[in-house]
Amino acid sequence: MCAAALVALAAIAVPFRPGPHGRVRSVTDLSYTELHRGGASGILVIAPSRAAAAARLPARPVWVAVVPQYPGATFPEIATARELPRREGFRAWIAKSNRDGVCLLLYAPALSHNARHAHSVLASCGQRAQLSEGVVEVLGGYGARGRNVVFGLVPDPVHSVVVGLADGRSITAPVAGNSYALTTGRTLRSVVLRAAGGATIRRIRLGR
Repeated sequence: MCAAALVALAAIAVPFRPGPHGRVRSVTDLSYTELHRGGASGILVIAPSRAAAAARLPARPVWVAVVPQYPGATFPEIATARELPRREGFRAWIAKSNRDGVCLLLYAPALSHNARHAHSVLASCGQRAQLSEGVVEVLGGYGARGRNVVFGLVPDPVHSVVVGLADGRSITAPVAGNSYALTTGRTLRSVVLRAAGGATIRRIRLGR
């Protein structure tokens, strides 16, 4: 069935602090350059009344224009979506949220039970106060052989991300276009954002 997944992200607290080799800009100065690129998103936006008919369309990203009615809902402003580099078999976008934050949108028809008619777009969103934190989405069991696929958005000062694993090892992912992605078969324990110039790194625990 054609559906647009709206997920209000439980924010991961990653406040930036000055480091020994540089200074990270304040939240009000933070920028997501990719949001300001031109070009169409490639996401088909439809009214709820057309959802049933759209389900018969060949696979393509579709967003059903339904605004959540519950208080405090955070969702993307689809008109602002800009496509990011494709990684791990996913198409991804960055968009503004209705609460002046950013959203990460993901689409992967190969993971659908009906890849020929896959349309669902997953959205993870933050608010203005969370701009310095970015957005992290962990898709457990979605990769080959049940591996975890990790996607994230980070503001311009961040140049790399280090993901800590349960076995004590870590994976470093470069940041390009305000985004990163990686795949691992291990349980994730933490995410570290590395800012430009070697600024202070904050370790964030994931899960319990």
